[in-house]
Amino acid sequence: MSVDGPPAQLHGTTTFFDGQYGAVSVTLTICCALALFNAIELLFLIFTTFKRYSGLYFWSLVVASAGILPYVISILCEYFTLTNQLAGEVLSTFGWPMMVTGQSLVLYSRLGVVLGPEHHRILRPVKWMIIIDGIVFHISTQVVMFGAYNAHPAREWALAYKYIEKIQMTGFTVQELIISGLYVWRTLDILKTVDDASGRSRRRRRTMMELFSINAVIIILDIALLVVEYQNRHVIEQSLKGFVYSFKLKLEFAVLRKLVDISGQRSRASQSTFATISEATMERTDSVMSSPKKVWGSLSRKDSAQKDCDDIVHLEKV
Repeated sequence: MSVDGPPAQLHGTTTFFDGQYGAVSVTLTICCALALFNAIELLFLIFTTFKRYSGLYFWSLVVASAGILPYVISILCEYFTLTNQLAGEVLSTFGWPMMVTGQSLVLYSRLGVVLGPEHHRILRPVKWMIIIDGIVFHISTQVVMFGAYNAHPAREWALAYKYIEKIQMTGFTVQELIISGLYVWRTLDILKTVDDASGRSRRRRRTMMELFSINAVIIILDIALLVVEYQNRHVIEQSLKGFVYSFKLKLEFAVLRKLVDISGQRSRASQSTFATISEATMERTDSVMSSPKKVWGSLSRKDSAQKDCDDIVHLEKV
């Protein structure tokens, strides 16, 4: 397709710039500008916050943030027909999977730190859910999109693109809701432990509300995007998606700070409890010898809790 105009077969499925700035074009421009700014800021924050560039959490943040750039540029190229439509499609092919699945990997890596290795039976299905959803939804949507933009005739492709967009949006939204729900469940358990160990109920309630508020905002944004897509506002949904995903990634830094604060309290409490158990064990050697399994079980649980806390703190110090 030349840069003279948009593909005619896609009218009714999406819209393109008609030479006049209206609500759609202004909204798209503002959202894209904010998304680009947030993406650049995120990359700067990531590379200045982390001291060691390694680990799933670090690289998923980098990939998700970097993916926003080609995704947003592809929207601008396609809507304003700044270049050949194929260039925008190619950019979207790389940017969209990086941004969407990268965000899921960020949530997964954070979930892995909170759950810990003893919950591998939960983490494994979540990992395969992300992999399968990424393969199925990304490949099917990209194939249909290329057909809708380039095939002749493309009426069936355009109709399929209209429906596959809603299907993949629903799938990825449900995926992120599942991961966020597991995170909220485990965070609640950690906060209960902090309260029992420290006795600072006021601070626990405040921290709990802040964490729940952040995750509630993330969930609301996902649902809002889904609602816009089901209203057939495809261009608005695409432009909002770039901004929303960049905003959700910025919220990740707030979540990370809270996790570090919580783990610091829990780490100190665990160390204190561990020291008490060790002292009692030294004084009661006979009891240890007569019932070693009971004592070993207590120490093992404390070691596991301490390891989880150390892993969370390690995120901030890498």
